[in-house]
Amino acid sequence: MIEALIARLRDQCGSFLHDSIEYAWDSEPTEIKRDDLPKLFTFPGDEATADDGTSDIVSRRLQREAHIYLVCQIDDLEDLKTETRSAVIGWNPGAADGYDDMQLVSGRMVNLKGGVVWWEDIYTTWRTIREVY
Repeated sequence: MIEALIARLRDQCGSFLHDSIEYAWDSEPTEIKRDDLPKLFTFPGDEATADDGTSDIVSRRLQREAHIYLVCQIDDLEDLKTETRSAVIGWNPGAADGYDDMQLVSGRMVNLKGGVVWWEDIYTTWRTIREVY
């Protein structure tokens, strides 16, 4: 799912250079040169399951999270959040694999230092997983 998300962001977010959208290498903010901004980092989050009530098969609804760190100068934050969210909210990471459309769960400031902000958005999708008996 994360590979598909990175491809989507690279395709839809023109304010970012192609190689500035990638897997996160750390879950905590690190130093980034201002010349390298803006950047997007993404990584998988928590998963949870729920019974979908089907009786003749083992069927679970699997909730999957995707986290996106947006790193930019503070005065660019609102425009870049809008661009990123427009690319992700309502997008489906794999309808053929049973995924639902992505939804924004929350957003928060992770760090602000020297006018550079680390913003985290958390998105979720659901997928039905089944095993027939």
